[in-house]
Amino acid sequence: MQTRTPAGAAAAISFLAAGTSFFTLLSWQGLSDDSSSFLVPLFWVAVLVATLGLGLRTLRMPTLLVPLVEVVAVGLLVHHHLAVGGALGGLVPTPGSLASIGTDLQAAVEASSRYAAPIPASVHEFASLMLLCGAGVVLLVDLFACTLRRVPLAGLPLLAVFTAPVSLLGGVSWLSFALASVCFIFLLAADQAARLGQWGRSLSGPVTDSQPHTVGLATVWPTATRIGFAGIGLAVLAPALIPATTGLFEGGNGSGTGSGGDQITLDNPMVDLRRDLRRGADVPMVRFTTDDPDPSYLRLTVLDEFTGAAWVPADRDLPIANRADGPLPTAPGLAPSTPRTDHTWSITVDDALKSTWLPIPYPAKSVDVSGDWRYDEDTLDLRTLTSGQSTAGLSYKAVGESLQPDVAALVEAPPPDRNVVIADTRLPASVPPWLGELAHQVTDGAQSNYERAVRLQQWFREDGGFSYSIARSGEGNGTNDLEVFLGTGEGSRVGYCEQFAAAMAVLARELGIPARVAVGFLRPDRAGDEWVYSSHDLHAWPELYFEGAGWLRFEPTPAAEDVPAPTYTTGRVPGPADLPTPSVSASAEQPDKAPAQQRDTATSTTKTDTTGLPKWLGWVALALLVLCLLAVPRLVRELLRRRRLSGAYPAGPAEGAWEEVRATALDLRLGWDDGVTLRRRARALVPTLAAPGHDVGQPEGDGRPPVQALERLVLLLERVRFSRTGQAGLSEDVLQELPALATVVTDAMRRGVKPGVQRRATWLPASLWSGRQTGASRRYGASGDRLGELDRVSL
Repeated sequence: MQTRTPAGAAAAISFLAAGTSFFTLLSWQGLSDDSSSFLVPLFWVAVLVATLGLGLRTLRMPTLLVPLVEVVAVGLLVHHHLAVGGALGGLVPTPGSLASIGTDLQAAVEASSRYAAPIPASVHEFASLMLLCGAGVVLLVDLFACTLRRVPLAGLPLLAVFTAPVSLLGGVSWLSFALASVCFIFLLAADQAARLGQWGRSLSGPVTDSQPHTVGLATVWPTATRIGFAGIGLAVLAPALIPATTGLFEGGNGSGTGSGGDQITLDNPMVDLRRDLRRGADVPMVRFTTDDPDPSYLRLTVLDEFTGAAWVPADRDLPIANRADGPLPTAPGLAPSTPRTDHTWSITVDDALKSTWLPIPYPAKSVDVSGDWRYDEDTLDLRTLTSGQSTAGLSYKAVGESLQPDVAALVEAPPPDRNVVIADTRLPASVPPWLGELAHQVTDGAQSNYERAVRLQQWFREDGGFSYSIARSGEGNGTNDLEVFLGTGEGSRVGYCEQFAAAMAVLARELGIPARVAVGFLRPDRAGDEWVYSSHDLHAWPELYFEGAGWLRFEPTPAAEDVPAPTYTTGRVPGPADLPTPSVSASAEQPDKAPAQQRDTATSTTKTDTTGLPKWLGWVALALLVLCLLAVPRLVRELLRRRRLSGAYPAGPAEGAWEEVRATALDLRLGWDDGVTLRRRARALVPTLAAPGHDVGQPEGDGRPPVQALERLVLLLERVRFSRTGQAGLSEDVLQELPALATVVTDAMRRGVKPGVQRRATWLPASLWSGRQTGASRRYGASGDRLGELDRVSL
């Protein structure tokens, strides 16, 4: 029997759990410039959960209902804080208030990808996201520690809370960690004191010795403190003592905009690019010598997946076999016949640049670098997976290839590889249709994919009325940002390299041209015998794919900024009819239809295909899935019935038949007592049986098939269980009779209940999840003239 927690111990556990949660959430203070906007409400959430949970548990509310009531109460409190203006009476949610919260959450998610920590105070929506996440943590800790009484499990959500500031800020406040740790130790001690407090109490009468027989906090505290502080000390000190790790309280050099001196950390390429371009100081980052007379682009990585909220790097395949220690694979799509010139680079990265991506020219023919740097075969960018390793202070050599693709070959380029099209023309459903219409309008009349790409570049650089401004560097590259950037309203068509690169890549994908965004350095400055890239040279540009030349860079940044376009995009683009030989490629024969055909046949998961499906088809699929799930219990129950009555039941046919009778009784909610004899259990079943055409309890004449079948089944089961010969003493004919006997009994049981009960037993059979049940039948008593029927059974 489970003992009840004393009132004082229950209160201590509840408020210690709330205190642990809140002090842990204080580690989020550095994630926002206005952290009080969500930390203050979270304090009251913790108080509400502790008080309400304690009251409900004191009133002995069922365990499953306590967290449900807490969720409702916390939901109302959070809703009141976030959308009080649209709520009914300031408290009851309405469709308008819920939609407002949903809009704020979407904006908060986009802001998280747009800004480096700390999030500016002007982004008020970020508080709503943090408030909801923090409230979820408080509820989980209360569930584990107070309701389920599994205090160690409460450490999991607490650990998750610390993960965010450690990964984004490089560490957490020692005060927050200390307060949370002390509260957690007290919580463990209070829980154990409550558990052990019942030990030693006399069951009856006085004890025979004078020793204390209760366990209190004073008894548990010394051991709990030793174990708790030793574990916390090990967690804090071990990372600082182990090489290539970072201590928990070290500030680190995360991607935030805090006071980190002149060091630049590149973790999130687009976010860090945006942040570093806003810096006033122009910090030298990469120095190199090369035999290239006019070096320009040096690439860090590519962003080849557009989520709708941002351009991000897709998952990289970086096995140990791809370690960069010499020649690299040929760039994807690059044919041997494409003209190129090799140039050798000797690169040294300053301590100011700390990146897990290695700056190299693209395409690179070979790389000679120390450490564990691995290349991805699809992108040929290099990244390290070793903790503590970065580019800071690194020197290495690379051989890059400067491409001089032939314009005629680009015009006649065959359709791209299907895998490239599928991966690099994918767009999410959030992209509005008018962007596709805009892309076709800008490129109207173009006769090849390459001409379409050149026209897009020309539109951004000169014809579209765009202007460059670093002052707009707070904008991002998500769908909403691009809609504003490409629109014609106030504040539109003004941005910097991030918006230009992201917008051109999206419009190219709308045309069916594989596209992605590259991040790196644009052009270096000469410094004596070497060249230098600085933080102001950070840049983003689009790369578009053409079979034979591979991934080619384009430059949509306005020409007024003295950013030259690649030479192969500046001349006149001939049409297929102007070329010396007729085009035989599919894109040249049907230039106006090629992009649409590629999009329709290859991008089965793109926005175009998704929106082309009827909405009702999704609802039909969902309904079918729900029906399938509803049919699972019935299917499983039928399979078990067949197994029990098949004669192959592991315990034997007699036990299988009786088990089927038991399962049917549980399904029909007739009650079952496994602690009584077979005959007593059978006598309790007699009143539940109904022969065909008869009601329960109605005389059936001399025949009584269900009762006779039950008598026969019990007799055979007793012979199997209690005779010397057991099952071996039964003939084959008798063994084959057992399934039929069980079927007669179970059918009679089903006829004895209402149709609604029968349907519930069919679709929601309780025997699938009911274990051993005790207690007499809930529907029928064990009394009446029929109770003696089975007493007449003779062995």
